[in-house]
Amino acid sequence: MPLGLLALKPDQSIILNSYTNRKIIHGPGWVTYNPFSTSTHKIRKLVLTAEQWLEVVHQNPNHDMHEEHDLIEHISGPCIYAQEDPFATVSDIRQKTELSSTKYVVCTNPKTGDQRTVQGPCMFMPHPYEQVSSPSKTIVLTVNQYLVVTDTVSGNVRIVSGPTNFAPGPFDMLMNDSSKNPIINQKIDLSITQYLTVTDTKTGNISAVQGPMQFVPGPYDQFSGVKPMISLSNTEYIYVTDKQHGSIATVKGPATFALKPFEEVSDKLEVTNLNLQQWAMVLDANSGKIRIVKGPSVVLLQPFEAFIIDPSTKKKVRSAITVDANNAVMIQDVVSGKRELVIDPQMYIPTAPNIQILDVQPLIKLTPFECMIIIDQQSKMCFHYGKNSNGFFLPPFCSVYSQVWSNLQNKDNQRVERFDLRYHDMDFMFSVRTGDNVEVSIKVNVYWKIEDIEKMVRITDDPPTDINNHIRSQILSFASKLSTKELMEVPVSKIIETITSEDNDFCSQRGIIVSRINILQKRCADLNVESTYRAIIDQKITRAKNFEQQQGDNDREVERIKGLVAAEMAKSALLQQELKNLELKTKTQGESEGGQIKSFFDSLGEMPLSDKMFIWKELQRNQRITAVTQNVKTLIVKPEDVDFLMNDSSLTLNK
Repeated sequence: MPLGLLALKPDQSIILNSYTNRKIIHGPGWVTYNPFSTSTHKIRKLVLTAEQWLEVVHQNPNHDMHEEHDLIEHISGPCIYAQEDPFATVSDIRQKTELSSTKYVVCTNPKTGDQRTVQGPCMFMPHPYEQVSSPSKTIVLTVNQYLVVTDTVSGNVRIVSGPTNFAPGPFDMLMNDSSKNPIINQKIDLSITQYLTVTDTKTGNISAVQGPMQFVPGPYDQFSGVKPMISLSNTEYIYVTDKQHGSIATVKGPATFALKPFEEVSDKLEVTNLNLQQWAMVLDANSGKIRIVKGPSVVLLQPFEAFIIDPSTKKKVRSAITVDANNAVMIQDVVSGKRELVIDPQMYIPTAPNIQILDVQPLIKLTPFECMIIIDQQSKMCFHYGKNSNGFFLPPFCSVYSQVWSNLQNKDNQRVERFDLRYHDMDFMFSVRTGDNVEVSIKVNVYWKIEDIEKMVRITDDPPTDINNHIRSQILSFASKLSTKELMEVPVSKIIETITSEDNDFCSQRGIIVSRINILQKRCADLNVESTYRAIIDQKITRAKNFEQQQGDNDREVERIKGLVAAEMAKSALLQQELKNLELKTKTQGESEGGQIKSFFDSLGEMPLSDKMFIWKELQRNQRITAVTQNVKTLIVKPEDVDFLMNDSSLTLNK
């Protein structure tokens, strides 16, 4: 009877199912069977990693699957699973549930009713028959947190303190907020300067808990808010009021204390440190007295005392004023009204409360070309020149004289306190009308300086405006006598000469010198007239430009012809030299060839001259033919040209 034959690999198994039996054979190897009574089914061995598992249901062949009498087995990796029970049902490979340290699951066994909680970190595989909930997050409690947990079976209340990852048991109950999230309570951090009051609602006991610590209340504790202890540094002080007796005490730091019953405190106050250059004024509200406190010192205000704020700096601490060679202090006695200028070098602090500091005056320094005018207490002018002074302070009840000079270039006016005795450069523009009633704008530049300042300040308070008005009136008088064409064509020098000749005593009366006047621009105010005159001027400019351009072209043409003549002369000299060189070269070549011929004839020995000439011609003829046919493979010649000797075997002749 023929048998069936199958080959099994190492990772294969075969199930042989006959009419009376079922068995499993594992590879590797050969399997024989009766094909008429046995059916076969190849299966593979299953490789399970550490993250995988299988469910194997062992059942009786006479019952359906998943009956109560069936046995369920869970196979956990890592392993290679080879099925041994031919009647077992093997599930697909399943992945274990990875539970991190913040995850947990609740497992329920429906056969026994037992419940258990499995918390990570682990690779979770359920026990047989267990039903597993979805992974839930554990409640992460930090070191500053705690939970109140109630056991619903026993009724006990306990505190779970962090740090921990808490997984609630099956019967644990937590207090939830409105969003059904567990309420996590914060531990109370008490520093060394804090305390609180705790009341036990079960026993009624009241106790104080003082830091430093992390306070976790008991299940039945109620506590007040955290109260800070009064801590004072070495620069702080405070007023403590006893409400029972009405007394006020001053407590100066450094100190740390807790308030007693009926006690209240004021805000913390900083002591005021005064260095060597500081001072302060203190007012006693009870007595009305004012005292001056100079540094270096520490100011601790008594009850009812307050600092007087400096109105200029809005600060309570005032700085001493440095009096030196460059700074002085103006003071006034508010009782007598007397003023005094303190110029002795020192760190100035008022000696009494009635002394008021009016101003700090810097030393007024003048350059050699500057002058300043001081109005004294009797309204007299005092002139200070930089070339004669090293600097001065403004005396009491004196002021600085100043003038407001107009800016003729449409800018803000300039207040002048220091008068510059150097030359000033000034531009201004104005309009005049010619004799034919045409408006012309003229721009003038003036170079002037102050010669006698005492004269100037007594005559005028705005020298630039005076100079402008004077020059404008003179030019207006001059322009009114001329037509527009004459004014536009008249030389600037003539206008300036007319202005300076009619100056008279204008400058000398005012103590000034005008050294130069220049007219920078003359332009018609009417654009049509201006365009007409501008066209005439442009034509003159164009004519002069064309004349200059033509003269330049003529000069360039003359230079070009001179260059051509010089080039031709150089070419002639070059040709003459080349001719001389050619004659010399020809003569040298002839002498060389003659010498060669003579040497050749001498080498032939005693022979008629006609034979020597024939041999020479034949050699020359061969050389010419060789030169002609050097790169030619085929040469065609006439019959009369073949009477010569051929030594070149590579040459083919065709008639």
